[in-house]
Amino acid sequence: LGEVECAQSGVVLAGPPGCGKSLVADYFVGLVRVRGGHAIVRTASYYLDRFVGAGPARLRADFEALDRAWEATGVRPLLVIDELEAIALDRRQGLMLHGGFLDVLDTLLATLTRSQARTIGISNVADRYLDAALVRDGRLPIVQFPATLDAGQVATLVAKCLAGVALAATRGAS
Repeated sequence: LGEVECAQSGVVLAGPPGCGKSLVADYFVGLVRVRGGHAIVRTASYYLDRFVGAGPARLRADFEALDRAWEATGVRPLLVIDELEAIALDRRQGLMLHGGFLDVLDTLLATLTRSQARTIGISNVADRYLDAALVRDGRLPIVQFPATLDAGQVATLVAKCLAGVALAATRGAS
């Protein structure tokens, strides 16, 4: 799997369907919840709405709830967004953009590094279609999964991702 470093904001788990991306994300959700923390799991379509501003408002509300959970528990909260490409398409792909998506992407970019929450994005096409601003250093770098993972590879990947990420910390610490 190579060396994997998790950015302070989180990661994007990328790879073909069935390679274990959701399994690894569920593992992290379980770790946060076992420690008494708060984790939210959404599909990207939850943040898309036909009414202007509704999707970004939902995203801001989720981050606000996670930040309140951090204040209450001191356990790093987690937001998992499946099918991330639905709200994070590369803005240079003009023909692929759809209404409401840009407002959600802008909100995600603005909120991501200001929140105490960590974010895991899941995508089948991250390497080709995600916006460069989202996957740059300090935000959500892409962790590419091979077509299949055995139990040892999953354990290794999870251990490497957890290596620099404090899931339980005192308030005020990273």
